[in-house]
Amino acid sequence: MNIYIALITLSISCVQFLYSAEDIAASSVLLPRSVVNNPICDMANLVKHSYEEDWKTYVGTVGIYQHSHHNTDIANYFSLNGTNTFTLDEGGNGDVNPAQLGLMPIANVGTSPDFYTSTITLQPFRRAIGIMADIHHQFTDNTWLQIKIAALQVTTTMDIAEKNVTSSGGGVPNIINARTAFNNSSWGAGKISYASVTRSGIDDIFLRFGYDPIMYNNSPHRMGMYIFAMIPNNTKEVLEYMFHPIVGGKYTVLGGGVSADFAPDLFKSSTLSALLSFDARIGVGFNCWQPRTFDTKQNGVWSRYMLMSYQSNPDDVQYGVNVTTVNALLQQRAQAQVTINLGIEGENWGALVGYNAWYRQAERVIQFAPLENIFSIADLPQVSGALIGVTTSTSTGNISQTVEPGLVNSMNSDAVFTPYTSANFNTKSGTNPEAFTNTVWAGLRYVRLIDQAQATIGFNGSYEFVQRFGSIPTWSLWANVVVEF
Repeated sequence: MNIYIALITLSISCVQFLYSAEDIAASSVLLPRSVVNNPICDMANLVKHSYEEDWKTYVGTVGIYQHSHHNTDIANYFSLNGTNTFTLDEGGNGDVNPAQLGLMPIANVGTSPDFYTSTITLQPFRRAIGIMADIHHQFTDNTWLQIKIAALQVTTTMDIAEKNVTSSGGGVPNIINARTAFNNSSWGAGKISYASVTRSGIDDIFLRFGYDPIMYNNSPHRMGMYIFAMIPNNTKEVLEYMFHPIVGGKYTVLGGGVSADFAPDLFKSSTLSALLSFDARIGVGFNCWQPRTFDTKQNGVWSRYMLMSYQSNPDDVQYGVNVTTVNALLQQRAQAQVTINLGIEGENWGALVGYNAWYRQAERVIQFAPLENIFSIADLPQVSGALIGVTTSTSTGNISQTVEPGLVNSMNSDAVFTPYTSANFNTKSGTNPEAFTNTVWAGLRYVRLIDQAQATIGFNGSYEFVQRFGSIPTWSLWANVVVEF
């Protein structure tokens, strides 16, 4: 028992050591937590295990339903001002100048006082539905192998609501309001969806090989160690939407852990027993190339949505999200978690409660792929005709400023073209920050012997609290059927 308490204390200390607060920007990516690397599902499969029987293999099927909560916090994470509401104002008095999105009245060429203004509210959510296969085989009394694979259908939306509109759009064909502006078909990334967007695929493949050096025959007391690997399904996917329906964790991960079972004598009964289970694991992600979208350092939050141009032709305006979406070599570093479960078991039923602390370090950019063109922020005052002169760039501009000259928040053209390279990217704006969550869960099981096999049917629920917002706050329901033989 003292060894067991020491393991718990050591593991929680390791998680606290890894955790450190970091400043976060309005990132263009929010990575979900991998379903297959969740110890809750591992321990939930075997609520009542008869250690007097010689089970060699179990095959489990888990049906999963997940839904995000605290959706306003998700919007705040992505938003340029830290809230789920922001304003469009072509006159430079709001958060975003809609002209940067191609959204302006038909008569407006940058000099009309009939500016487009409105108020935008974002209300996102994420939903995942899927099925997971879990196969565990005992090679000897001390060695075993586990394989888990899950197929998921993920749906997300940002649900743009626009109010207080003062002008009709249409200055650029087919861009008539905020919904059409943020879902421009010419954008290759960063769209803000107003309708549900769905992607289906295979979550990470999870492999685990374990060795249990401490075993007690005909009893549930056990202590062991294992190594594991996570193999991603799709690392090259371009995140077409700001809140993209990502399936899987995007990184190859190698790691190891320890686990133990201990049966405290809580009941003076021949039909009831208790099982205390513990798991601690840590893994490190391999560096990999992925396409990401970045803001520029000089131009602030959401500068990726500003219009840009190339040095070779400053008059040819480009959508910023297409220019600043580049391949980057990313490093995820470490992720760690600790899980503790207490189970109460009868002859053919079981009930469990548990807790999981999970931490994932922030991503880092190691290097960028070479850019094809030198770029800068487009010189809209010149391009729009608000000023007459040589087209250069507006390297001191931000997304709120107006192209109308002489106003309080007007863009200023550079004397000469100011070139940008990948060194001008704000790396935090295109990477996932650190995540730290706490999850509580409970489940019920029914167990029955069928000929030479044991079948378990279970129903479970969990609620995840996000302490450091680098993951998606989620509540989950799952049901599992496990056959041991």
